[in-house]
Amino acid sequence: MARLGLSTLLKGLERWSGLDLLRDLSDFVSGFEDMIDGFTKRADEVNKLLHATATAFVLVTTPESHTIETTIGFHRELTAGGFSVAGIIANRVLAFPRFDDPAALVAGWEEPLRSKLLLNYSELRELSRRDRRALRRLHDETGAPLLAAVPAITDAPTSLAGLQRFAARLVP
Repeated sequence: MARLGLSTLLKGLERWSGLDLLRDLSDFVSGFEDMIDGFTKRADEVNKLLHATATAFVLVTTPESHTIETTIGFHRELTAGGFSVAGIIANRVLAFPRFDDPAALVAGWEEPLRSKLLLNYSELRELSRRDRRALRRLHDETGAPLLAAVPAITDAPTSLAGLQRFAARLVP
């Protein structure tokens, strides 16, 4: 109906203006109808695929408080939309080694270096605890399992060997 009305209007304008441009414009607009149908069909197919039982999202986040909030919100939106979330990968997690007696490790070192090392250890241990608390909160809020906690690293995987080392860190 809309096409007939548009066609009639354009024919009237063409007679009045005497330009073939309006007919070409009509053909151009009509050509989009077929494309829009194709886009709609593809969007429906993608939507079905994203909602399929074989499809699941994996969220990637960091333990920073603002990204945890964003991840929790995104998880809520996905699950409310009927999408499956398989789990979460946390990137740049400070996994700090725990020593039974850090003071004993630096007992032979002179001051002020010994105090600075102990302070640094204490601060890094607290940052590691903060990351664990953030990831615990993320799990408590979403119920999604933590699939991997990728440690904070300074060397980017820029080679095949580096990529293999990085991939090995993804295995829990």
